Amino acid sequence: MMHFANKMIGKKGAGDIIAWVLLIGFSIALATSVFIWMRGQTEDITKSTVNYVEGEMVCQDIAINVRANELCNILTIANKGKFSIESLNIVSYPASGEPISEVKSLATPLKPIQGEIVEFILPQSIKFEVIPIITVNEKTTGCSDKKEVISCTIS
Repeated sequence: MMHFANKMIGKKGAGDIIAWVLLIGFSIALATSVFIWMRGQTEDITKSTVNYVEGEMVCQDIAINVRANELCNILTIANKGKFSIESLNIVSYPASGEPISEVKSLATPLKPIQGEIVEFILPQSIKFEVIPIITVNEKTTGCSDKKEVISCTIS
């Protein structure tokens, strides 16, 4: 009997060692999984932040000049900035009724400072808001801080 007890004393710690090895293995696997997931999240956030900042930086160099005719139904828009404008968001405020917002895509981009202008015939309104829309790194960005507002007095 004594001989059997001596063998058991020598093997008593084997279960504890296996438990510790498994615990450390699961911890390393979990830490690796969290690390890989966080790295992917960080890359996505970085890309979206860079695209946003690039769009904002380009918008700072956008400038448009908007004029309306006497009847306030034709807008003449010129690009006075440094980048081409792909389309325009025009919000019309008729004398009665709800504002009408529509994006006007340009057949060819409105190039900067070359005297190019574009005209739009719109419903007669008392006010227009024109927001330039540009493309940066194949992403469309509206430069709302560069919008032009034209108010009309209709007689």
